[in-house]
Amino acid sequence: MPFPSATCIDSERQNPPPPSPSVTPFSYTDVLPRKPPVPKRTEAPILGLVADRDYVKSNIVTARLSVPKPVGVEELDYTKRKGFGDIPKYLTRVKREIEEETELIGEVLEAGKPQ
Repeated sequence: MPFPSATCIDSERQNPPPPSPSVTPFSYTDVLPRKPPVPKRTEAPILGLVADRDYVKSNIVTARLSVPKPVGVEELDYTKRKGFGDIPKYLTRVKREIEEETELIGEVLEAGKPQ
């Protein structure tokens, strides 16, 4: 049983690997300029900023000038469509395939019965 002092971790601490010569400090190579820093807690906001625009009145004007949404748009009635209620072609094909398989199974069972 090895001694606790002879573990891999201890050997790495005693003999650290040499630093590689190709390591260079990281530096950002941003193409775009960075955003301004976040204001500090001690910095006070600019007071007294007032907009010249009345947003409530401008919203009222845009609401009056906008086109109303269509009300009562009729939905398509698919029951009046041509071919409504007809059996689809793929279902008749599948039904025919099932009948052929049942006939084949019946023939195999008939041939396998003792006489």
